[in-house]
Amino acid sequence: MALINTLRERGGKILIILIVLALAAFVLGDPSTIGFFGGQDREIAEIDGSEITYEDFQARVNDLTYVFTINTNRNPQGDEGESIRNQAWQSLLVEKAYLPQYSAIGMNVSNAEIIDMVQGDNTHPHVIQMMGNPQTGQFDKENIKGFLQQISQSAPQQQEAWARFENTLAPSRMMMMMDKLMDKSNYITKAEAKAEHMAQNSSVTVEYVYVPYSSVADSSVVVTEDELEDYLEAHAKEYDREESRDVAYVSFSIKPSAEDTAIVINEINELLSGLRTSQNDSSYAAINTDGLYPFMTYRKESLPEILFTNGGQPIAKDSVAGPLMLDDRMVIYKMSSAAPGPEYIVKASHILLRPEGDSDEEKSAAKAKAEEVLRKLKSGGDFASLASEYSQDPSNAQNGGDLGYFNEFGNFAQPFKDAAFGHKGTGLIPRV
Repeated sequence: MALINTLRERGGKILIILIVLALAAFVLGDPSTIGFFGGQDREIAEIDGSEITYEDFQARVNDLTYVFTINTNRNPQGDEGESIRNQAWQSLLVEKAYLPQYSAIGMNVSNAEIIDMVQGDNTHPHVIQMMGNPQTGQFDKENIKGFLQQISQSAPQQQEAWARFENTLAPSRMMMMMDKLMDKSNYITKAEAKAEHMAQNSSVTVEYVYVPYSSVADSSVVVTEDELEDYLEAHAKEYDREESRDVAYVSFSIKPSAEDTAIVINEINELLSGLRTSQNDSSYAAINTDGLYPFMTYRKESLPEILFTNGGQPIAKDSVAGPLMLDDRMVIYKMSSAAPGPEYIVKASHILLRPEGDSDEEKSAAKAKAEEVLRKLKSGGDFASLASEYSQDPSNAQNGGDLGYFNEFGNFAQPFKDAAFGHKGTGLIPRV
């Protein structure tokens, strides 16, 4: 009980077992990634003579996805996933095609530049993207400083993932330096400028007679067979055509059938029973998972609600939960242990009202509306319903204003964090 109270009071990190089982991999996965057609060729690209396999590319994507998830406490969504894949490809392109050229001309990036790109005045765009507030898109350097202070206390996998991410910054900076070098080394000569000026400002007057072929009657021109054959022989290359092909193919739906789903559910339930009685959780998870990181330390705010009771307390030690459907995966969890983390964590909801402008009158009107909503709450009004009715935060108004769990280094306005973390117990904060 003391452990649970400590976790409730200070937030913290939860160490769990994660088992991921792909839903019928042969129907949900890309056929080219599992040898569906029987081939052994894993090459998806070639960069400057170097073969790039699917595994090479996916490993880069997994590294960047892991860093994104650790830094933002959520999985990438929509365009974020596409951006991560583009970054992965860019890193392979730089490594295979550009780095040898950089080395040949003696170009490098110092440690001081790396620090500057992470937390200095010239922050790298990838760092801004990884560390930006997912709701507002704003980037605060204080957040990255707080993250760097914590990373030394994080799990080895988290430290390794961050190190790999930092290693992509130097090649990216060298590419920018090379672009600048090439840009500054290109110039227009006086002769070229003069020729361009003459071409754009000189003019001539031409008189001509246009007689289209259509004006000549076909009957007035006689072409013999010998002439046609001679012409075709002399211009044979102009009439070359690519070989035509007939293709027969079979299409397979990647949507899992009810039978596919039933097979996976049976398998995941068997794994759930095995995990419940396992004496070595980490080994069991590592052997059976389709995921990359079966045993990790997680922040409370990055875990699903299934791992907590209605009161927000974690489920009991050695308890299992699931299966839970996450995108195209089914996941089961086992609580290994719970311990206080390095920062305070709180779960809060809000109702946000924005002034229509920057004038004092408009700000006063917004505050008066907020006071009115607060009076309704104090009179017993339902917070979620009032949030849906009044809140102007489009990201969570229809979800009762729920902001989920966040820590003291979160990307929120300082007065809001002071109110959330300064409140004793749970319930309504009785002021605007």
